Amino acid sequence: MEYSIQSRRVLGGSAAGVAAGQVPVASSSDAGGSTRIPASWSGLIGMHPSRNTLKWDGNSENNQTSHFALMKNMEDLVAFHEFALKNGVELEDVSLERDKPTIAYTTKTPAGTRISADAVKAVEDAVKFLEEQGYTTEEVDYPTDGKKLMEQYYTIASGLSPSMPRNQVELLTWALNQAGQTLEKGDSKAAWEYAHQVASEISEFHKKYPLFLTPTNAWPAPSADFMHIIDKFKKQMEDMTGLSKEERLDLIYNQWLPAWEKTPYTQLSNLTGKPTISLPTYVTADKRPMGIMFQAEINHDKYLLEIGQLFEQHQKFMMNHDYSTNDYVLSDVDPTTHQAKLIVKVDGEVVLETDRQYDGIVEIDNSAELAPFKDREKYTIAKEVSLDDEAMANGVFTYEFKSIKKDYFKLIADFDGEQVVYDRKDSDVWTSAEHAREVYDQYLPEIVERDGKEYKRVDVTFVESEKEAVLTYVYKSDEAAEEASTPEKQVYAGDYEFELVLDSEESTETLTFASRDKALDFVAVLNRLYKAAGYQLINQDNGLPGEYKVSLSFEKIVDKQPDITPEPAPEADKPSEEPGVEEELVPEPETPGTEAEGQQPDESEETPQPEQPAGPEVTPEAKPDTVEATFAFTNAEGAVHRGSLGEFANLEQAERRIRQYANELGYTLQNFRLDQGVFLANIEADFSQPLSEPEQPEEQPVRDVEANFEFNFADGLAHHGSLGYFTTLEQAEKRIRHFANEQGYTLLNLRIEDGKFVADVKE
Repeated sequence: MEYSIQSRRVLGGSAAGVAAGQVPVASSSDAGGSTRIPASWSGLIGMHPSRNTLKWDGNSENNQTSHFALMKNMEDLVAFHEFALKNGVELEDVSLERDKPTIAYTTKTPAGTRISADAVKAVEDAVKFLEEQGYTTEEVDYPTDGKKLMEQYYTIASGLSPSMPRNQVELLTWALNQAGQTLEKGDSKAAWEYAHQVASEISEFHKKYPLFLTPTNAWPAPSADFMHIIDKFKKQMEDMTGLSKEERLDLIYNQWLPAWEKTPYTQLSNLTGKPTISLPTYVTADKRPMGIMFQAEINHDKYLLEIGQLFEQHQKFMMNHDYSTNDYVLSDVDPTTHQAKLIVKVDGEVVLETDRQYDGIVEIDNSAELAPFKDREKYTIAKEVSLDDEAMANGVFTYEFKSIKKDYFKLIADFDGEQVVYDRKDSDVWTSAEHAREVYDQYLPEIVERDGKEYKRVDVTFVESEKEAVLTYVYKSDEAAEEASTPEKQVYAGDYEFELVLDSEESTETLTFASRDKALDFVAVLNRLYKAAGYQLINQDNGLPGEYKVSLSFEKIVDKQPDITPEPAPEADKPSEEPGVEEELVPEPETPGTEAEGQQPDESEETPQPEQPAGPEVTPEAKPDTVEATFAFTNAEGAVHRGSLGEFANLEQAERRIRQYANELGYTLQNFRLDQGVFLANIEADFSQPLSEPEQPEEQPVRDVEANFEFNFADGLAHHGSLGYFTTLEQAEKRIRHFANEQGYTLLNLRIEDGKFVADVKE
């Protein structure tokens, strides 16, 4: 890669020669964007024709490379394309003017990486022009998974890398060679099969959208000292002996990610065989060219030739007229003397407006009027000059500057709250946070090792004041991230409204508590007091945490004559086998008495019995009063998760167990209440994954249960292990869920297979 002397920006050998005016046309090869990327960054036209349509192309369906040329006008490109076509190749008879195809466009990147404002503006300007010409445009998402496609791209590239001694190749080629050594024949075949699948999907996309518009590159050309080899990976790239095949390919992907973030769009056409063309339609405020790219269906190259001619005929190409100064102006501007208006803005306010004669934009740029604002001790360039059609046609040139208000630009790395000042630059070096991040993102990557700990980057902040501008990279270790992810428990202190209904008579009282827990403890005391006084709880609604309201309803217990007919012993803790049917409480043995006339026992509710003196009728097997923790959780779609967590000594214990179980499942209970002996709540949860009923305690506890687990990841890897032995399955499951949480795993479809806990894992 080379760069121009004036701009010191990465361009490309052939592109630099054409852009500098040394030659009108230069050959180029494109296996992943090596024609179109430098064309975009040099203000040139670059085309990648349909697969296997040129004389020197092969016939392989796995051919990703085109050998074409870089040039400055569509006349040369059309003539060269006609010359280069294979004999017998017939391109599809398509026509922009006749077909008026719908044009899809996007400013989203293939893998969700960052994109510059200039790249977005280049596409938006092109869309506006197309709509003015009568074309229908439609904004779309990027039509395929760019990250997965690039993983296949690197697999193919590694498989093609020849075996060579280390001292004969640079580090990147050596790394590809080492990655290729562990690949099997089937790996490259599988990568190409995936690429062909994507090609079929993109063909369907082009049936609706014959043309697809994106930026050619996501960012303007980086500076010549751009570090495309990441320091932390150099040692591993030198020697991959200890790495598996998957680890080697991951290393290749991660090493190339910062560079690919700048050029993420071109590789799709190489792997799918679709034709694309990059057109020079945009220049940034600091005079860096950026292209836009159109893609069409295979053999629909005529669309691309005609779209290029359309933009050129309407003077939309931004070409370099003065190669000694690297100044880009619209191609239709004659560099002879014109009347012009010069406007200068500082901090958004117009401070200079003058009419003058000028001989090209270079003269205005070097004018005496503009000179005071180029004092870098006082000003920075916000927007150097407007180069749009209207400004050029009317001879209006607007320069925008920002006054310098800060002493320096400070870079801080924050490691779990410990701040380290890494660098300071004069304010005229970094004009914005985005400008600084172009460099610093490579020195402060997503993961940093420091003092034996691994830190992950969680945020980047920028704060500007009168005295300084501070760019802060925030890192968290796993321990700190886990602590930060634990939400602070709210106590909900305040006045609580108690609504009490006794035998249908309602009363309301307001009481003050230091926390919601204290309020609920008081509810438990009320339950015990009214039960001792001979009342039974009919309904209880604790309300949402922020509602500060509790409703209780009691009825006086009427003594009843129990039915002393022996009943079959209940199967303890056995849930109903019929899905969706709530279990009924088995009535407890009752002592003899006189049943009130006309009163029948309601078996759906728990009916506490008045204390009776001990007698021979009470058998040793009789159970004390218990409350079954039966629940029904309903989500927004109306699906219900029902179950029972066994029997408890009182309502408070049952409620605590249900809340604990909901927390284990990640549920947030809303409108939690007791209705007809069942704890009800609304939740936000997806029941598309099967949910097993909670395990019930056995009469005889299971001994020596091993917490043996197998966690399966999406990439096919698995995490096996054992966390020791426990008394019950419930205890083993709890320990496994706790361990998964410590590792940052989300368990999907946790189940028991062949004596071990098995789950799919989402990290």
